[in-house]
Amino acid sequence: KLIKDVDYVTQVIDNKPNITYLTKSIDVVIISWAKDEALREVTLKGIDSLLEDKSTSYNVYVVESNKSVNYDHYNDPGFHWGRKDFKVTTIYTDEPFGYNRYLNIGIKAGSSPYVALCNSDLTYEKDWATEMIKVMEAHPEFMSASPWCPQTQGSNESHKGNVYSGYRVRGELAGWCIFQQRSIYEKIGSLNEDVDFWYSDNIYADQISLRGIKHALVANSVVNHHDGNLGKTGNQVDARKKFEYTNGQAAKYQLALKRLNESIQKENHITNK
Repeated sequence: KLIKDVDYVTQVIDNKPNITYLTKSIDVVIISWAKDEALREVTLKGIDSLLEDKSTSYNVYVVESNKSVNYDHYNDPGFHWGRKDFKVTTIYTDEPFGYNRYLNIGIKAGSSPYVALCNSDLTYEKDWATEMIKVMEAHPEFMSASPWCPQTQGSNESHKGNVYSGYRVRGELAGWCIFQQRSIYEKIGSLNEDVDFWYSDNIYADQISLRGIKHALVANSVVNHHDGNLGKTGNQVDARKKFEYTNGQAAKYQLALKRLNESIQKENHITNK
């Protein structure tokens, strides 16, 4: 079932329309592996769509696995977009790949009050980020949120103005785009790195739900997830190997969840002393 079925929604809350607009700086962390020109174009297309949205200022941190690729041209004073409130930093690392591990590297590079954790295969609609900020200004208990994805959830037309509270992956929580108040890291420390790629969003959902931190799907914020683009340009994986790999990752996730539960129990024990 898709989230567009209203009876599938956990909770609907009021998205107040009369929020005073405040321009805020946002750190956008993008995980990219531009191993060929086609994949580089996917990353560039996403950054370009951020650049077209002039409703707020962006500090973009691309954690790039191909060290021969950079995105410095966005910072050229002569670049035709001519924006002064837009900066792109390319980050390289020798750390072994882990989706959340690489996100943590990008998160630590910035200092803006809002953070967006993003795949490279996204394009962003106008005002997507300010719609997130409006909700968080009105309801600060939502320290984490995801935008509406037309490719996954269909049209948002009948959902505009709604905010859906919950933690279901590919429901309220979209692992390809998570928007946060930076202060969330005062509560969770950092993203859990005990999984590599699969289940990165699941363990994040556990990190916040087990601590009672609210997450929302914001229907007025729209980001497109072009998942098929990566599938067409990436390597084809043998079905048997993929099955074995995914099952191995599932076991890794279960161990990570066990450790997380133990860690939170210790946190609660210390707090209650």
